[in-house]
Amino acid sequence: MSKTGRYILLAFGCVSILALIVMSFFRPLWVDPSVILVEMERIAEGYVPYKTMHLNYPPFWFYLMVGLKKLFHVPYGCYTFYLAVHYLFSIGCAYCVFGISKEFGATKWLSLAAAWLFLFNSFWLWGDCVIFEIPSVFWGLLACYLSLIYKERKPTLYICFGFVCALSFLTKQFGAGFFPLVLLLIFYYSLDHKVTRAGFFILGYLIPIVICLLIWGEDFVSSTLLNGYGGSNLREIAGDQTTNIGRYIRGMFFVCTRFPMIPLAVLFLPCAIKNGVWKQTLFCLLGIGGFALQFCFMTIDTVTLAYKSLHYLLFLAPFIAILITIIASSGIKIFNLMLVFCLMVSFSYSTYKLVRYSIPEYFNGVETLNQKELTEAVRKHIGESETAWIVDGDLEFLYYKANLKPAVMDKVAYSTGFFEVTAEKAKMEMRQADYFIQFDWEGSSDYWRNYYDSEVKAYVESFPKIKIGERNGSDVVIYCLKGNKKNDFNTE
Repeated sequence: MSKTGRYILLAFGCVSILALIVMSFFRPLWVDPSVILVEMERIAEGYVPYKTMHLNYPPFWFYLMVGLKKLFHVPYGCYTFYLAVHYLFSIGCAYCVFGISKEFGATKWLSLAAAWLFLFNSFWLWGDCVIFEIPSVFWGLLACYLSLIYKERKPTLYICFGFVCALSFLTKQFGAGFFPLVLLLIFYYSLDHKVTRAGFFILGYLIPIVICLLIWGEDFVSSTLLNGYGGSNLREIAGDQTTNIGRYIRGMFFVCTRFPMIPLAVLFLPCAIKNGVWKQTLFCLLGIGGFALQFCFMTIDTVTLAYKSLHYLLFLAPFIAILITIIASSGIKIFNLMLVFCLMVSFSYSTYKLVRYSIPEYFNGVETLNQKELTEAVRKHIGESETAWIVDGDLEFLYYKANLKPAVMDKVAYSTGFFEVTAEKAKMEMRQADYFIQFDWEGSSDYWRNYYDSEVKAYVESFPKIKIGERNGSDVVIYCLKGNKKNDFNTE
């Protein structure tokens, strides 16, 4: 590629990424960021994870954001600030992808292409909103990058690298996958004292985790290690192996059909061995295959090109980008064409998501306006110190935007709505809530109503309700239960 062509490509990539970033600042909230941010705000108010509020996630991201909130005096409900921080993490990830690619022997321009590819894929995979995956990936990639560029320095430095790598796990549980990958890099690339470096790395990794154990004890283990991986004990986490294997195969098939360079990389292995890049290729394949184990905890059958559950794939995105760079570095012309093809496909995926979901929200503004109107309506009826129970997941954003307190903080942290609610849990929360917010019963589908028995429904409807607006064709109503805390349920 000519020098002029390279600069044109650079300008095109920068403008495209900048446009995606700018437009993301005008998007409305959806369930996952709403849940994360309301939990962060509750911790800022003094609630303690695993003690006075339930939390199925590690604590580091929350306390980092609470610190930034206090440092910059960020007001409640300022999503823009946290989104800006999130994009700094994304840029940090792209820089690490660039650096790792260079350390693996790629040219500057190919490494830059890998960084672009990661950013395009991250937008397509819903990494353009506040979620845990991008920060977790950043700390893990940073640990990998540091272990490569300081491979000849003092082994004691690896205590710091282990500490950084542990932050990936302490941001989201799946970040634990970076631990064996960094160890692999230590044994691959360290010229001496490999065992010593690995020992210091493990020590550094354990330090922050042990600190968390000393602070929160068993509550940290049960909430983060067990519930966070989908069960209350190891047997539940393991689940049905036949089902897990089936999910993994379906998930990998989905990924490989969207990123054909992964199966091609397996065919590339003989060439990689000949060119001396088999270690780099194997590292990427292990990263992809290892983080794909998440498929055992999710259903991939209904995933489409713009499905929001695709954010689970963000852990795979950097390894896919680096893998393509390694293959393109072989000097074989067809692999360079494959890199261009992958960039075009990833850009097309991002554009599709933009056109399919983002542009209608950005320029029409119906969703943003609807959230704002419902938030203001709730604020008129509910005081900041009063508790509310929001049933439907499509209304979770009200907890964050309207600063509503969940009914049972120490049990659920936020009302999980249709995700976990049973009739018994509904009765428990109903006895403590001041207000009940949901789609009107008549306007809700059977899917929502099946989680509540007739006794709960009758109890709620015995109180006066106020219509505060509409959403998705259904009335949104508030039932006022305040002052009626007596137990009318037979919970035996």
